[in-house]
Amino acid sequence: MADIETKLSQNQPLKTQKMFIGAQIFLRIVVVATSFASAWLMLTNKQIIDIGGFVLDANYKYSPEFKFLSYANIVVGAFSFMSFLFLVLVGRRSSNPTQYFILFLHDLALMCLLIGGMCCCYCNRFLGEIRE
Repeated sequence: MADIETKLSQNQPLKTQKMFIGAQIFLRIVVVATSFASAWLMLTNKQIIDIGGFVLDANYKYSPEFKFLSYANIVVGAFSFMSFLFLVLVGRRSSNPTQYFILFLHDLALMCLLIGGMCCCYCNRFLGEIRE
């Protein structure tokens, strides 16, 4: 098993390996930025509409589904930042396929968390359409 791992790491040219790690670092930075930005917008957004003296206050904090999505975005951003630091440390040393598989499983778990949050919000929207 160790022979296969050494052969795989030796077969990749250095330029390809650096481009692969650079693309991963860039994408992880994008994930961290977008997840924190979306969580911040959802937690601080507030809309007040005055219709003939009747004030409507819309806020994402009122719905538990949107709270779950906001907190899921915060968790995904934090764990993506930790995986970014892990990738920077691993990228300096030799690449081991086991480490990339662990990162894959980590990203898969984060994706499932975000999909769960989005499904909750979508069900909330769907139920709102049925009630009308």
